[in-house]
Amino acid sequence: MTLPVHLQEKSETELEDWFLTNTDAPELPVDDMLAVIESMSSGGNTERCEDWSEMLQENLVEQGRRLEALRLLRMRSTWRDDEDFLKQCEGTITRLLDDRLGKAFRESIEFGGKLKAAESLRRLEVLLRLGEGTLCHEKTWGFGIIKRVDDFYKKVTVDFAKKKGHELSFAYAGEALEVISDNHILAIRHKTPDTLAGMIKDEPDRV
Repeated sequence: MTLPVHLQEKSETELEDWFLTNTDAPELPVDDMLAVIESMSSGGNTERCEDWSEMLQENLVEQGRRLEALRLLRMRSTWRDDEDFLKQCEGTITRLLDDRLGKAFRESIEFGGKLKAAESLRRLEVLLRLGEGTLCHEKTWGFGIIKRVDDFYKKVTVDFAKKKGHELSFAYAGEALEVISDNHILAIRHKTPDTLAGMIKDEPDRV
């Protein structure tokens, strides 16, 4: 993640002023703020990044911005993997995912065990992205479409190309599924096959 153009010429002091000012903004520029944190942390200034992250994290939790809060936790996990951080993750996730489905997701993801914090957070982010109609991919079954997310049985039902109505536990779905975006070639093939045919004709090497 690189700094946006409007921030690239700023000094560290100017970046800090910009970040602290925007921490209290009604509309948080989250992508830009995460880019600043990543840039600073890659330069080794993780102590300052930790202070900034905690402020941003609190605002994201208060606003119920689940995916952005998880992205920030995952970023912090690149420089922290200690017991205190794991406890912070658990506390933040408990506050974020306090509905029935969120609790089912939490119970399906391991924290504080053999998995690293980054991997636990990645799996939880996958689960949060799942919903009816979400496009996904699994290495054994290939391309699929989410048909149902069941918080009682803690299972997700997927129509895979190779097997319709296949059920996966939340735990396995978080581990194995890849959520694919609209510009992924499998999504293009599913939604607009004519577009893919044109790409194959005009840009075969790229395809």
